[in-house]
Amino acid sequence: LDHFGEKLQFVTDLGKYAKGIPGFWAVDPTTFDDPEGFNRKAFNDIKKIIAPANSYTVTLDELSSYLVGNFVAGPVSGTLGVKVIESEVSANVYQSTGVQRAYGGSHYYTGRETNKKSRTDVLPSLNLAWDVTTDVKLRMSAAKNKQELDLFRYGSSLNVFTGPDPDDSTQRIPSGWNSQADINLDPWLSTNYDISAEYYFGEASMFNVGAYLVEIESFVEQKESYIDVVSRGKTYNIKGDGPVVGKGGEVKGLELGAKVAFSDFTENFLSNFGVDVNYTYSPSERPGLASDVTGEKYPFANNSENTYNFIVWYQQDKLQARVAVNGRDDRFVQDYGPLNQAVFAKGTTYVDLNVSYDVVDDVTLYAQIANLTSEDEKQVYRLAEGVEQASFVYDNEARYSIGVRAKF
Repeated sequence: LDHFGEKLQFVTDLGKYAKGIPGFWAVDPTTFDDPEGFNRKAFNDIKKIIAPANSYTVTLDELSSYLVGNFVAGPVSGTLGVKVIESEVSANVYQSTGVQRAYGGSHYYTGRETNKKSRTDVLPSLNLAWDVTTDVKLRMSAAKNKQELDLFRYGSSLNVFTGPDPDDSTQRIPSGWNSQADINLDPWLSTNYDISAEYYFGEASMFNVGAYLVEIESFVEQKESYIDVVSRGKTYNIKGDGPVVGKGGEVKGLELGAKVAFSDFTENFLSNFGVDVNYTYSPSERPGLASDVTGEKYPFANNSENTYNFIVWYQQDKLQARVAVNGRDDRFVQDYGPLNQAVFAKGTTYVDLNVSYDVVDDVTLYAQIANLTSEDEKQVYRLAEGVEQASFVYDNEARYSIGVRAKF
């Protein structure tokens, strides 16, 4: 590396999570600001190649139609509507082979093909509000919902792993596979039910309590299976995992909240302050037989059972400020490996700060800090009841931004 004139540095500090590792020489990271230039200096002539598993073109066309009506019947008011989404997905993907390029590079591909899928989703919704008294309001709603998948779920293709051929050490043969996509996957579909009560005890203050149920019709999960892959005229039956449509399951929960404006109780300096606080209890269970090593059913991914938000705000004619504390407990990320080791992200708390000033009616200056305390995300393998092993750490830093917003 020194021969090619690269900047080197002796590394001894690997951060707060790595201890006891001796120092070593490494290339200065700024060297890789021009990765192609570095490769040309180190390996002479190079050429770009296609990585077929992760190279694709996806087009999503959607036409949405809406019909909604409002009604009032005494103290009850509401809306009734329907949304119709006609969608077509077109994915132009590469066809992979089981033959790997030299030096562990990408696989060769045999060509490309275009797959298409069309569907129509009818999504009705109903919202009701009942003014029980001048201070108490009940709300109820029911709606069918659709959330389109990330487009890589339709476009990426088969990725084949290879290992040494036990009969010929000069060759590599297919040993496993994975895939992240299938154009026939369904989008996220669910039916949501909500009921809540609100008690207003001031011009800008209220308590609320609510319950919700999300019945999940379809979601995406990974499933192991065997497929046949042809490499150099031989067929290999190899194990891997790919996406399938999961069916059933539900997420339900209770919500408690309060919004308190001090102006409802005082006229001094504190009248510009207020507090918003809420808490959600949301247990969930993924359907099917899958469970972790403790025998506990997996919850839905990225759903914490307990979450809370605590916000203190200041509102003056031109100046506004908010400090928000957002917390959540452990959340399931994925199951990993043949022993069903569950990966969980540990519970964490984030603090955000936002300040803005209205220079004139339509121009606002703002400054904000996200993750003020530089809270990291830590993930662990859950090996047994009460036994965890560190998995990944995402070393996060605070993010600062300033800007101006103008309306015209």
